[in-house]
Amino acid sequence: MSIDNAVFDYIAQRCQRNVRELESSLNLVMAYARLMRQNPTLQLAQQALHGLSTSSEPHAITPLSILNAVAEHFQVSLDALKGRQRDHKVALARHIAIYLVREKTNCGLEDLGRLLGGRDHSTVLRGHQKIAGMIPTNPSLQRSIDEILATFSK
Repeated sequence: MSIDNAVFDYIAQRCQRNVRELESSLNLVMAYARLMRQNPTLQLAQQALHGLSTSSEPHAITPLSILNAVAEHFQVSLDALKGRQRDHKVALARHIAIYLVREKTNCGLEDLGRLLGGRDHSTVLRGHQKIAGMIPTNPSLQRSIDEILATFSK
């Protein structure tokens, strides 16, 4: 069966405690794919593992979970966040995702750049600095960030 690399990345981000958790998540995705008679894709993996807790916290904050929360908040696809689109809505969502990942996880600039479609570390740094500079003067931006972070405490 052909497996998209995004599936492996998604499972690896979710399962960081031990190899058994990693293996069982992969097995679950594969079984779900067979049941649905489809090749494993990122969307299929997300469906298969939806609701499955992989952390002692109810909603663990990981780089990928932040990207998903930002994409949902701004109603853009994860592919759009990772893609090359530069329209205002997607660019703002991408910059907020960069800011939140840098502030709430220990993800490095280069790792975050790779996660966001192969962006350079300096691009990631500029995105973070842009949002950090806008927050004090833009209450709407702060409200969006608070709403995104609130999804992790539900």
